[in-house]
Amino acid sequence: MANDALDFPYGYAVRRNGSCSSGEVDCGSTWNNQHACCPGSTFCPLSSKTSVCCPSKDDCTNSLVGPNTHCGDSTASLFYVTSSRNFFCCSNDTSGYAVTGYGYVGCANDISDVPYDVKPVTVVSSASASSAITSITATPTDASSPKTTTDLPTPNTSPTATEKSVANTSAHTNTGAIAGGVVGGVVGAAILLVLVWFLLRRRKKSPPNEKKETQIDDASQQLAQAHFF
Repeated sequence: MANDALDFPYGYAVRRNGSCSSGEVDCGSTWNNQHACCPGSTFCPLSSKTSVCCPSKDDCTNSLVGPNTHCGDSTASLFYVTSSRNFFCCSNDTSGYAVTGYGYVGCANDISDVPYDVKPVTVVSSASASSAITSITATPTDASSPKTTTDLPTPNTSPTATEKSVANTSAHTNTGAIAGGVVGGVVGAAILLVLVWFLLRRRKKSPPNEKKETQIDDASQQLAQAHFF
């Protein structure tokens, strides 16, 4: 059966974000949160290097090439990524995309919401698919086996204009606080130095005053004694 043409519901799996629909077979996560979903009466071959829906657990990819390339879900759209020679399907209410530089593919309601550097993928028909590729022999980078987080591209985290404005405001605020703390510290140190200088100056002046008072007391005593005698 591997070389025989297959019709619906056999074909390429539909990629869905999060989970498969009720009644579908979940073939597992392909990457990130994308799942390969097949019609309920089909199987997901473990040996398949692409996400396909087959009559049994045997890989039927070679029966889905050329003019017979189609989705397992007859209502889904077929996409083809030239760089990775990879077919995949999306439901008609979503768009197909490929992650730049990685070959991962997926479907989304709005690809601008995908937090990665992605590009849209054009829908192909069975006829155009026949002219694009006649057999699948290369190993696509987006296999149906689950990917770990180390396989994933880095999400776009470029700050928006608002985030930059908030960051700049915060930086100015921190600079002002630091400058204020430095000025306050310098003023405090200056006041302390003035106070120390004043106390030292006052202490140096104290002995002459005390000596003068002692001399006056001695003169008074001598005068009193002269008057008494």
